[in-house]
Amino acid sequence: MATIQLKRGTAEALARVNPLLASGEPCFVTDENRLKIGDGATYWNDLPYFGEANVVNAQSHFEFPNIGKENVIYKAESEKLLYQWNTTDLKYEVVGEAEITGDLADITVIHGGDADSE
Repeated sequence: MATIQLKRGTAEALARVNPLLASGEPCFVTDENRLKIGDGATYWNDLPYFGEANVVNAQSHFEFPNIGKENVIYKAESEKLLYQWNTTDLKYEVVGEAEITGDLADITVIHGGDADSE
């Protein structure tokens, strides 16, 4: 029987090396039991973990989960608003207003009540 091994390493080592994974190439983080899959253009430190969406789409904010995830943007289509989970106050904060075009590069992200530009 053949053995298939994935590229792998600790979170610290992979962050330090910051490899560029080929499109579809998986890499396993041994000390966190998590996986990233390359796109051929994004370096390791900027890739999301497999199964962790960076944007959650919903018709309205009422469809969001009771507890959100950090570093995830929640998009409410009918309200034309973007939200991010505020872990300090345990609530959603509005992080962007205007036409939702799919380009999230120019929104202001709120962390713990402090506004930072991303």
